[in-house]
Amino acid sequence: MKNLNKYKITAIYILLIITIITVVDSGVTAGFRSWLKVAIPHLDKFGHFFGMGMLAFLLNNLFHKSKTSKITLASFAGVMIACPLSTIEEFSQKMLTYRSFSYGDLAANYLGIIVFTLVFFWVLKKEKIRKI
Repeated sequence: MKNLNKYKITAIYILLIITIITVVDSGVTAGFRSWLKVAIPHLDKFGHFFGMGMLAFLLNNLFHKSKTSKITLASFAGVMIACPLSTIEEFSQKMLTYRSFSYGDLAANYLGIIVFTLVFFWVLKKEKIRKI
């Protein structure tokens, strides 16, 4: 039952990310985003940091073998999936009218992925200590 929940949570989060990207790429939110940039500068960087970081965390958790707290290659699945996806998504913005490519956004994506992966490993370590 516990594993089923992590699949559901990850699937819902992926659908949320896809929905956000689709809506923003369509240009529907262009006016609101322009206002938001002025009202709260760099909020988009936080969104990139948190959005891709949480995606990496959930994917790391999804692919990690839950029977062990040992770090394996599967534990890095979030990094191996989220980095290329965030890179492709950011570069694809060069072709869209309502979006613009930004190295700052890409850096925020990568930083979020790294930080949330480190948090994931910290949580694994805490679980290992608790089991002893």
